[in-house]
Amino acid sequence: MKYALDTNIITYYLKGNVKILDKVDNEAKNDNIIIPPFAYFEVKKWLLAINSKNKLQAFEKLFEE
Repeated sequence: MKYALDTNIITYYLKGNVKILDKVDNEAKNDNIIIPPFAYFEVKKWLLAINSKNKLQAFEKLFEE
């Protein structure tokens, strides 16, 4: 099963919500995470606007293989 992450879930992940972190990390290991383009660009725009380099790195980590 694949999971499509919306903006809210990505935001909770980046803010360190433990419940979300565990689930997303486990599913990402199994290559079961999909991030729709609109959610990707919305989150990236937010991270650039607040100039959060740490959160931007964590966000980009979701796309590493």
